[in-house]
Amino acid sequence: MFSRLLSRNSLLWATLACWSCLGVRGAFAACHFRNAASDNAVTYRFALDETPSGRRFLITMTFRVKANTPTTIEIPSELISDLHVTSPGAKLKNTSDGDMVVSASKSGLVTVSYTLRNGLSGPLVHPREFQPVILDQYAEITGDKALIWRKDDDQAQVTANFDWQALPPEWAVATSFGVAYPATTDDSKQISSSSRDRCQTYRGPWSGVNQALFAAGDFRLHRFPIGSQSGVLAVRGTWTFSDEEAANEIGRTVQLVRDFWHDDAFPFFLVTLQPFDQDHGSSDGTAYTDAFWMYVSRKDNINRLLGQLAHESFHAWNPLKMGYLSTTEYAKTKWFKEGFTEYYAQKLTLAGGERSTEQVVSSINRDLLAFPASTNEYVRGRIIALWLDAAIRERSNGQHSLDDVMLQLVRDRQEALTEERIYATIQPFLSTEQLGALKKAADSGGDLPAPDKIPGLSACYRARHGEFPTFDLGFDFTSSRAAKTVSGVDPSGPAYKAGLRDGQQIVGWDVDRGNTERQAAVTVRIEGQEQRISFRPLGEPKAAWQYQPETDACAAKPTSTTAY
Repeated sequence: MFSRLLSRNSLLWATLACWSCLGVRGAFAACHFRNAASDNAVTYRFALDETPSGRRFLITMTFRVKANTPTTIEIPSELISDLHVTSPGAKLKNTSDGDMVVSASKSGLVTVSYTLRNGLSGPLVHPREFQPVILDQYAEITGDKALIWRKDDDQAQVTANFDWQALPPEWAVATSFGVAYPATTDDSKQISSSSRDRCQTYRGPWSGVNQALFAAGDFRLHRFPIGSQSGVLAVRGTWTFSDEEAANEIGRTVQLVRDFWHDDAFPFFLVTLQPFDQDHGSSDGTAYTDAFWMYVSRKDNINRLLGQLAHESFHAWNPLKMGYLSTTEYAKTKWFKEGFTEYYAQKLTLAGGERSTEQVVSSINRDLLAFPASTNEYVRGRIIALWLDAAIRERSNGQHSLDDVMLQLVRDRQEALTEERIYATIQPFLSTEQLGALKKAADSGGDLPAPDKIPGLSACYRARHGEFPTFDLGFDFTSSRAAKTVSGVDPSGPAYKAGLRDGQQIVGWDVDRGNTERQAAVTVRIEGQEQRISFRPLGEPKAAWQYQPETDACAAKPTSTTAY
């Protein structure tokens, strides 16, 4: 058996090596990249291999080396193995400090071959999606887990080529760098791609490859408009909504963000949508290079992820179009990068009708409750943005807002993005005392009062300081969700009083973390019967600012989609 496997794998490697050396064309003809021999180019070719333990990727990486000059390469995952050089005169070896280097006696192209194994064991549930998934129906991988390359700085400029020709012709290909429709019969209504669509090239910093998303398989591809541009939805699975409905909602959300920046210079954008292996209660959205993936439980909707989609889309400007951001400044400006982005994600999805005023106010109240003691950049930055927006509007008599600061930071992107530059851009809009309070809140954990009213929102809500209950489920939600079994139930907490007990099998959950106003629900299996247990997640009260409705004003005007 071993000899047969070795013989077959040797043949597959020989095929891959033949592509890169000879450019053989045919049923699985290799892509021809004219730039492949340049100094900073790297070419990846992908094929699938069947093993007794399942499918895996066979990958070759071809790049140029200088004679007798070792090139250190980085192996990003323990799922990568079987590394070897297929080029005559080239060697691959480990150094004493644990690095792996490639060297050759002559300058020229060298090909390194390796395998990438499937990282998914068991059902596809959060957070297992972050491992390479290589199955019979599809594969989804990311650059940071799948691609070996020179041990370079993330900002090193590269030309990266990707050859997907050897994948099954009935598979669609959808990556950060383009899509290829599956081969179809003549009577199919599915758009058919040329073989060239499986040959993709990216030029830019290595970080764009490292953060790239690559998917292929039984995906259904749908193009959707985003302003004057378009995006592609790659979706698989069966849902309670149509592919077209999902594509429209996604396109509308991304357009809300681009409209704010008055910037539509994004010719390509990919969203992959896949089901988790459970019916309810889990989701994940993560941004990649010109792409975003969505994982949603089979019977849930994607609406809960639209805010996160807006958040990640907003990052294309904050900070990516605000100037070079060094590692040191990245750490210092997290409150601005994450918190201000979350402030605008909520603001824009509310304006677009994707969130209600009540949902946004509840979310602000959650962060206000946590703010005084929090070190979380999302919480602190969002409340700082709330306070700053109100301060700018009040001091300018409504002539300016936080929007002016954000747009100016993009206009000045030729300068490096630093915390001091952020402060300098804000300074003209504040008094000296206000700027000092802002710096203290951002850098030293200082407290800030909530603005009397939420900036730009109708007068239905007014800030009040008092004693308010904290969020407490009364059991260890994180561990319970991971194990699908209830654990850590506090006998004096709300979960116990509602009937939740250690050891009960979890079937699903509906929990809005941090929201004390909304019922939490956990569905468990007790003696073979499913039972939904609901309760208010109320903990010990603490002093905080909260927004509460002004009954008369709220009765006078609807608040479901008011912008702020």
